[in-house]
Amino acid sequence: MTTVRPFCARDLFAFNNVNMDHWTETYSNGFYLSYLAQWPDMTLTACAAHTGNLMGYVLGKAEGKEPRTDPKRRKQQEPTLHGHITAVTVAPEYRRLGVAHMLMDFFEYCSEHVYRGYFVDLFVRPSNKKAVDMYEKRGYSVYRRVHAYYQGMPPNEPEDGYGTYEK
Repeated sequence: MTTVRPFCARDLFAFNNVNMDHWTETYSNGFYLSYLAQWPDMTLTACAAHTGNLMGYVLGKAEGKEPRTDPKRRKQQEPTLHGHITAVTVAPEYRRLGVAHMLMDFFEYCSEHVYRGYFVDLFVRPSNKKAVDMYEKRGYSVYRRVHAYYQGMPPNEPEDGYGTYEK
């Protein structure tokens, strides 16, 4: 059984089992804390109910602007308000159990119903085929390729990133 709860500062000292993975982008403690302070309901943790161990987390934010009418053109501009998933990651021992789907379901719901986002976007390494497949099954599609978006993995060459979004 899995429990999804808000991410809290003490999780920073307990998520090495999740972050010590070559697919996971890691950030400074200050980075995680800034997300926690600004978008606490978009930063969630999945825990194993029987042990309390962290299984994974999603780190995200709301960004963009509400649609508004351009007075010069008298037409409404496209809405850009959306949820952005900065990281969604699951510890290797808990993968393929639906944990990432559960975290994304919560994030997408919050993006739409709390922040009134029009879509959700994220970036993913093209070489992370399992993640790309999962996002495609969820209705995400690639809308651009960003050159050298990710730090290099061995042999330390940068890797492009797919910008994906869901409507």
